[in-house]
Amino acid sequence: MSHTLKIAAVILLIFLLFASNTWWFLRARELDHQVATLQKLADQKIKSQQTLDFMRLFIDDVLNAKGDISFETRLHLENAVRDLKDQPVLDQWNKFLASKNEDEAQTAVKTLLSILVHGIGQ
Repeated sequence: MSHTLKIAAVILLIFLLFASNTWWFLRARELDHQVATLQKLADQKIKSQQTLDFMRLFIDDVLNAKGDISFETRLHLENAVRDLKDQPVLDQWNKFLASKNEDEAQTAVKTLLSILVHGIGQ
């Protein structure tokens, strides 16, 4: 093999390796983007499920309550609302808890449920 042919073969090999590395790099970036998108969707689904679970608990244990709400139920609700890690929801929850009369409580509940429903899937 002549010297020129060897040089051409080495240059071709370097070009092929560079092209291969570029392709793998671009493919890895695409896969990273897909993983990030899937992780975001999974996080949204988890948050939506937690929100629905809290709403179900709130409706069953507070809105449909036949009497006083037990300490354990209040504690469970408080933990569930904090687990959402959603400051507007927590703020509205605290407004509900601070209600001084039935009208304030009803308004606070409507706003709380509205915030929860609008937050699902975002």
